[in-house]
Amino acid sequence: MNTNWRATTLGDLESEGGGVIQTGPFGSQLHSSDYSQTGSPVVMPTNIRELRIDPAGIARVSPKHVARLSRHVLRAGDIVYSRRGDVEKCALITEDEAGWLCGTGCLLVRVGSEEVDARFVAYSLSHPETRAWISQHAVGATMPNLNTSILRKVPLTLPPIQEQRAIAETLAAMDDKIKSNRRVGELSAALAQDHFRAWRAGLPPWGGSSRETWRQGRLGDVVELVKVPAKAGEYPDLPYVPIDMLPLRSLGLEEYRANDEAQSSLLRFEENDILIGAMRVYFHRVVLAPFAGLTRTTSFVLRARDEAFLPFSLLLCNEASTISYAQSTSKGSTMPYAVWDGGLAELPTAIPPRDEAVAFSEYVRPLLNRVRDGFREQRRLSAMRDALLPELLSGRIQAREAAEAIR
Repeated sequence: MNTNWRATTLGDLESEGGGVIQTGPFGSQLHSSDYSQTGSPVVMPTNIRELRIDPAGIARVSPKHVARLSRHVLRAGDIVYSRRGDVEKCALITEDEAGWLCGTGCLLVRVGSEEVDARFVAYSLSHPETRAWISQHAVGATMPNLNTSILRKVPLTLPPIQEQRAIAETLAAMDDKIKSNRRVGELSAALAQDHFRAWRAGLPPWGGSSRETWRQGRLGDVVELVKVPAKAGEYPDLPYVPIDMLPLRSLGLEEYRANDEAQSSLLRFEENDILIGAMRVYFHRVVLAPFAGLTRTTSFVLRARDEAFLPFSLLLCNEASTISYAQSTSKGSTMPYAVWDGGLAELPTAIPPRDEAVAFSEYVRPLLNRVRDGFREQRRLSAMRDALLPELLSGRIQAREAAEAIR
């Protein structure tokens, strides 16, 4: 570390710059009945990804609640954490999210000093050593919990402001490439979904037979629920995909974790299985697995009974009508697998002849391959950024050297 870098903590930065470290509104301040279909977005833990906010399916409240909870309104440069669960991850609020509300279950960090670059702080909080520190100091044996006291003690090392900005710009350039790649995946998935809807409406984009040849059936006729249990530590080399890492729009994974031997209630899935969140707030998370791995029993693992029907099955599971059907069959405290057995498996659907399913598969396969390949490119870019991160934040590599390397 250079001699002009200084050791500090988040709490020191809060005090020095008139910043804020606070919890989001408690449940007594923001009730479930306060949420609406329109209004200002409310950032919840489920929206926190790796250094960004994913707005898909985001909750909303009316302006009167925003005014009432004005101290929780987010500004560009704020950093948001989840109070429970995956407490290592945080998101940097950009101009796009300014004015949104910090939601229940979140923690807000705001540095106010002009000598501190908020983006640099966010990247510093993503450093593996800092993430590990947060995880080790989180409280709770069953589920990690984070609070303002812990956050104030998080150690950081800051270079002069010019170097902070240069490092942040370099890492942001990598994130811009990742964002662009993610957008291509989302657009490819959306186009595949549009083709699916046109096909089901009797307008196959490649030209094909009419709907008269389709038969009436149910979702369970084309996919089966697969429950292959795995013991903790049984497959140490397989990646682990928890429910909150299932995508919201792209049908393709963006991230996963190394298998943690402490995980329980594990299920094994294979490449080209369909993963769906098996809890009400996660029904709209659908992904085509790009590899074999592990998930938990809070996710469905579905497998096409016939490979020719894989794209049909995947895109049917991702339809809004299917998600609504799943929600309607999961009243009250319904257990996840009861949603499938006698529920989602019974979803009525028209099923095409096999030759039509093959034709559709061939037509949309390039789009689905783009989603899969985008995931692999995204992982490559993320790995490059993650490799640069500790080098830049330690001062072992200068920002200008890293910028030249990624051009």
